[in-house]
Amino acid sequence: MFKYEVHIHTSATSKCAVSSAAQMIQSFKQNGYDGIVITNHFYNCNTAVDRKLPWEDFVGAYEYEWLQAKTLGDSLDFDVIFGVEDVYLKGSGKEVLIYGITPEEFKMEKNYKDHGLSEISAFVRKNGGFIAAAHPFRCDSYIADADYIPNPSFLDGAEVYNGSPNFGTRDNRNNLALEFSKDNGLKMTSGGDIHKAFTKFVGLSGIATYERVKDTKHFAKTLHSGRYKLIINGRILDTANLTPDSVTV
Repeated sequence: MFKYEVHIHTSATSKCAVSSAAQMIQSFKQNGYDGIVITNHFYNCNTAVDRKLPWEDFVGAYEYEWLQAKTLGDSLDFDVIFGVEDVYLKGSGKEVLIYGITPEEFKMEKNYKDHGLSEISAFVRKNGGFIAAAHPFRCDSYIADADYIPNPSFLDGAEVYNGSPNFGTRDNRNNLALEFSKDNGLKMTSGGDIHKAFTKFVGLSGIATYERVKDTKHFAKTLHSGRYKLIINGRILDTANLTPDSVTV
């Protein structure tokens, strides 16, 4: 199978990230991965891109680091796929991961910055993408209401394993995310929420696919199909066999 980490932040585009996209590529390639999905913080999130830019310029600046990373990845036979993480409820810290939407499609969505979850979902689905709740029940100081439950009808999936290390006040409560996904028939994802390359957390999470993933559209189709397995604590597991214990970091 082919291994992809699908929740990564890089330093030029996410304020909270430590490592560059090039360092992430090197780290994951050394750990036997075939690619990564870079999901930097977008407009309503902890972005390093200037929000004062006109919308198309903002998206172009957001896209720039990914384009550089893709060029490097192509030279190393390593897939670098475009993605987004963004807040869906302003001021809440509650986030979604968006796959399958190209930068050009974001540029065309002129009113995106004012969208809530229902509008984001409609935009993503209209363009054949995939929207998943990121660490939906995480407790941390920046999250206003950790028990807030997003409307599952606006989601395609949920991140049932978030491998981001627990520190400070953080508790990812992956067990609740697994229960939420099962109860609502959502596809399951696993992501490291990696902000720093070359740590012990690289290689513990992600998606294992049956074929190489070409681009963000292909990745969204793969998630919708359900033909993949999850990488959890470094093991490749079937989604049907997950238990609360298996998703504990």
